[in-house]
Amino acid sequence: MGGALTVVAATQPGVDAFVAFYGFPAKGAAALERITAPGLLFFGEEEQYFSVPDAQAFAERQRAQGRDAEVVIYPGAGHAFFNDTRPEVYRRDAANDAWYRTLKHFGRHLRLG
Repeated sequence: MGGALTVVAATQPGVDAFVAFYGFPAKGAAALERITAPGLLFFGEEEQYFSVPDAQAFAERQRAQGRDAEVVIYPGAGHAFFNDTRPEVYRRDAANDAWYRTLKHFGRHLRLG
């Protein structure tokens, strides 16, 4: 639920950037057109709980409006691929790449002062 809640929170004023790990709100659950912050969304290709096509369509709409949005899909990974306390779902390569991209995204879009 954390990834979906991240996207919902990004609809609020004052959000400068967001990163969502394997989650996206259900259709109609949030006013996604209000999101102006740059966004990065991660999914495993075997995601079972959230609609990756909906997230991809959102990112396409954002880019069409000149906003920075990217969906990254990791082959062979499923939901919770970043959770290293669950060896049955953890995917080290995907997690490491997602963390690198997260730091890069926030470094590019968040500034002090």
